[in-house]
Amino acid sequence: MGHRVDLTGRYTITVEEAAQVLGVSRNAAYQAANDGELDVIRVGRRILVLVAPLERRLGITTRAASDRPTNVISLVSVRRIA
Repeated sequence: MGHRVDLTGRYTITVEEAAQVLGVSRNAAYQAANDGELDVIRVGRRILVLVAPLERRLGITTRAASDRPTNVISLVSVRRIA
């Protein structure tokens, strides 16, 4: 957990990167994803954390809201892992 994760220009991050942003262990981040506490998408076997909802929950912004596309998520299945 030593380096800082740059969220600028990114729409998703790995669960491991989310753990670094949140300051929790990798296992705790995966548990949060499985419990629905993190908004995630599945791409094949990969679990990716959506940056915009994570930023909102943490009260941070790395880019203007107008820079975010409104339809990018329509291409993939979005659900909370239960």
